[in-house]
Order: sequence, then structure tokens, then C-alpha cells
Amino acid sequence: GPSDEAGLQVGDILTHFNQISVNSAQDLSTEVSITQLNNPVPIKIVRNQLPLEVSAKLEFFPSEAGGEVEEEATKLPT
Repeated sequence: GPSDEAGLQVGDILTHFNQISVNSAQDLSTEVSITQLNNPVPIKIVRNQLPLEVSAKLEFFPSEAGGEVEEEATKLPT
């Protein structure tokens, strides 16, 4: 899925999105909604108690529910 393509794994704790601190799902949703598509976005995570940073970009893709458009994170070369 989209999170796999961005390099995220189950259990990762997302701490920053586009250099903004994320403390809740609402924080993340707000930041994603104002992020320009197709531009690299740094995402800081904690995995196995180690801080990591991945780079991703948001793109539109059709939803499986039909017709609606959702945002997708894809991994960029680092």
C-alpha cells in the first residue's frame, strides 16, 4: 500500500511530517491536507526506538471505494 511505498512499517511512530511536529492523527491529517502534491516531504519516524527519516511525496490515486480521489505517499530516492 501507500505507506509501504513510503518506507513506513507497522509499528513506526510518526513524529514529524514536512518538518512539523505530529502529536495526533488530526495533526497529521491537517498537515497532509495542506501539503502540495508531487513535492518531496520529509517524514520523521521512530522505529525500534531509533529515529529515522524517510522522504515521500503525495500523489492522487483513485480510491477502491469508487470514483473518489485520495492522497498517496510514495517513496522517493534518498
